[in-house]
Amino acid sequence: MRKRLMAGTAAVIIIGFFAAFALAAKLIQDQYFLSVTLPAEELNHAVVMVWFYMMIASTLGSALVMLIVWLVCNRILKPLKKLSDISLELAEGDYTSRAEDKDIDEIGALARTFHLLEEKTQYAIEEMKSKQCQLEGVLQVMNDGVLAVNSENIVLFVNNSAKDMLGIASLQTNKALEGSLLVRKVAAFMRQALQEQKTVTDTAVSSVNLQGERILTVYATPIQNNNEAAALAVIADVTHISQLEQLRSEFVANVTHELKTPLTSIRGSIELLKSVDRDKETRRYFYDVLDIEAERLHHLIEDMLVLSQIEHAKPEQTDQKCDVAEEIRQTVARLSSIAEKEHITLHTYLQNSIFVACSPTRLQQMLGNLIENAIKYNQPNGSVTIFAEEFRQMAVIRIQDTGIGIEEEHFGRLFERFYRVDASRSRFIGGTGLGLSIVKHLAVLYGGEVSVESTVGIGSIFTVRLPLMLAG
Repeated sequence: MRKRLMAGTAAVIIIGFFAAFALAAKLIQDQYFLSVTLPAEELNHAVVMVWFYMMIASTLGSALVMLIVWLVCNRILKPLKKLSDISLELAEGDYTSRAEDKDIDEIGALARTFHLLEEKTQYAIEEMKSKQCQLEGVLQVMNDGVLAVNSENIVLFVNNSAKDMLGIASLQTNKALEGSLLVRKVAAFMRQALQEQKTVTDTAVSSVNLQGERILTVYATPIQNNNEAAALAVIADVTHISQLEQLRSEFVANVTHELKTPLTSIRGSIELLKSVDRDKETRRYFYDVLDIEAERLHHLIEDMLVLSQIEHAKPEQTDQKCDVAEEIRQTVARLSSIAEKEHITLHTYLQNSIFVACSPTRLQQMLGNLIENAIKYNQPNGSVTIFAEEFRQMAVIRIQDTGIGIEEEHFGRLFERFYRVDASRSRFIGGTGLGLSIVKHLAVLYGGEVSVESTVGIGSIFTVRLPLMLAG
């Protein structure tokens, strides 16, 4: 529009010039008048031509301007559209696209900045994913169960340990936390943590394990998950710890009882001896009681020390080649006097050249406890038979007696410390209740095992299996 106004002004000036030239007359030497004129048709034609050329020039100028504007806009808008498309791809999670940064103007600088932003964003996302995978890997291999749910009781995360403890192998994320009474109890703990906005600690008992009840401690605490309220629960299996606490309590009670019984007898005998003068026969009786009870205390303390040493011992670094048959013969010879006193016959059926890697003293201690029990808990004029043979790369030792036998209900606890099938008879014959526990600990120490078979009124068979010593 501005160019058109300028062109119109120029045309008016030209026409005015010609008009002034045509109308003006000039006096020359006071005699003549000089006048120049043009025909009106020619003047009109000149004006039309001027306007014609002005229109052509205006049209061409406008087209040129539009072309230049289109080229400039296209050069500016195309990179901006590319940046806009890349922004959308970034928002959708695609971080592989890159903006072109060849230009040196402001658009090129913006593209280079955007390119740097893409690289840093991709690196940050990849690092975050890597740390998330590492965290999930750590949580999956944890022995403790980890469970997270949102306010709608939808599972956000669960590891394998939690599935095992809760007894729901099919539990998955984005599913509702539903199931057994234990699951509902854990869900209630987590809801309580969300409502009270504090950590909740409680205990739950699980019976989903075929091995028996499991005692679980649940720690539930509120967390934030993408600005959404959620709860995290850590489930710990404290069954073993509870069992150890129970064993410790029972051990203290048993030791106290075992020590108190002979000490009470000793103190009573001493008080009776001090009260009045006793005849020689009575004094001898009380001296025998003191001797028996002191011997019982000695054996009890000795067995407790031995058991403690075995529990904290490790197999020797240099394995000793131990001949099973020879150690059995020596043990039988040592106990033959006890067997003869109890009218028990000892028989041995031994395979020679059976060697195990253990201490000969420990092996004799293990065999001695089993054979001595077989003698003490036998029937009058009974027998004890010891077998030793090699079977499937194991040294198998069996001690069979013709004793009173053991009911099957006692098998599970027979090798526990201070456990007695018949407490009154055990104390009468001087047992401490630690012999079979020592046998089990020794067998385990050398990579073996011990088992029992028994029939009430017929007898028992205790079997010890130890790995054979490797040749070389």
